[in-house]
Amino acid sequence: TTASGQEPSHPLQPPDRSSPRAALKTFLESGDALGAFLARDYLPSPSRAEFHRLIALGDAAVQSLDLSEVPKATRVKTGRAAAVALYATLSRIQLPAPDNIPGVGQLTQPAGTNVTRWVIPNTEIALERAQNGPHSDEFLFSPDTVAKAEGFYERVKGLPYARPVPLENLKEIVATGGGWMIPYRWVQAMPAWLRAPLAGQAKWKWIGLILILGVLSRLLRLAYRLSRRGKPEHPVVQALALTLLPTLLLLVTPAVAYLALAQLNMTGGVANGIELVATAVMFLAGAGLSWRLASLAAEAIIASPRIAPESIDAHLIRICASLLGIVAAAALLAVGADRLGMPVFGIMAGLGVGGLAIALAAQATLENLIGGLNLFADRPIRVGDFCRCGSDEGTVEAIGIRSTRIRGSDRTLTTIPNGALSKMSIVNLARRDRM
Repeated sequence: TTASGQEPSHPLQPPDRSSPRAALKTFLESGDALGAFLARDYLPSPSRAEFHRLIALGDAAVQSLDLSEVPKATRVKTGRAAAVALYATLSRIQLPAPDNIPGVGQLTQPAGTNVTRWVIPNTEIALERAQNGPHSDEFLFSPDTVAKAEGFYERVKGLPYARPVPLENLKEIVATGGGWMIPYRWVQAMPAWLRAPLAGQAKWKWIGLILILGVLSRLLRLAYRLSRRGKPEHPVVQALALTLLPTLLLLVTPAVAYLALAQLNMTGGVANGIELVATAVMFLAGAGLSWRLASLAAEAIIASPRIAPESIDAHLIRICASLLGIVAAAALLAVGADRLGMPVFGIMAGLGVGGLAIALAAQATLENLIGGLNLFADRPIRVGDFCRCGSDEGTVEAIGIRSTRIRGSDRTLTTIPNGALSKMSIVNLARRDRM
């Protein structure tokens, strides 16, 4: 029933992958259902609803693959391409009779051990029992089989079909066709040179990708120009303008990825590259936006009439907001690195060692930073106070995180590092109760 493209009699029944025999049967039935739906419903009249139904049928076949060694960012496209290639391969080779494939009652070997791996005779295509994950204890096509699926198909694509299929040349149709916005009949009506492959993709897809990237570059150029419109005398407006570029990237990157991957239907290594770049840009833009929003929040608070822009309160607000922004950005980058398949824990350990080295190299800077925090906590002086610090005497003009500036009676400006100032005896002449 499933092979003919009809709805199964028990639609809520989970797929059976309890043995190599059941897993192979489930995978082939899923591919047959996908081909039947393409031939009967989708190709004649594609629509958005039919497209989502097509994706759901394809994902049913993908669930038979072990994608644990594929980066999370590229699992969608990699899994679908491998499933189609593997289905087309299995449809062209001689499979053993069902009785010769281990079933549920044949998973115990004579030595008393359980069968955890079965290889299709005369091939390298293997089914392995999953040890963890959502499909734990089920038989899935091994990660090595997934990685070599395209190569298997290239070696057998010239062979005739060894089993009846509802739609021939399924892989070629999927590779050359687009999404529901680009019906397959439009693709068939294109000149032959547009449908000819170039670096694994039809030429019309490359043209569409270039147009999409051209529009994206214009938008980014406009956003970059607008982000530079802010002026230092209006810090809130300047901070708001700097959030424009990462915000635009967060909005348009998913749209560009959807058009390229779903509607143009880029496949193979190009699709994987687009997914990786889109994922990296999304998390980098999110990290940048976190940093910019922290600065915007700080400047919005400092814009209050009770906080002087150059006071220690203002500098403390800025550094606290910056620290929060750095933490949020680091968390987003860690999640993004995990999705890209990078060893996050190794990177964090390396950053810890590097951070220690930087801390040792920047010891004087940290001393000034801590000295500034001490000045904020004790408040021995404020902006506008007339004071004596060691041999310097004058009016405090600014108290920063790194240094404090004092305007002398002779109109000279003395800058004292906060680390040194915190060790001095400070005489605040402005706070005398009498003279």
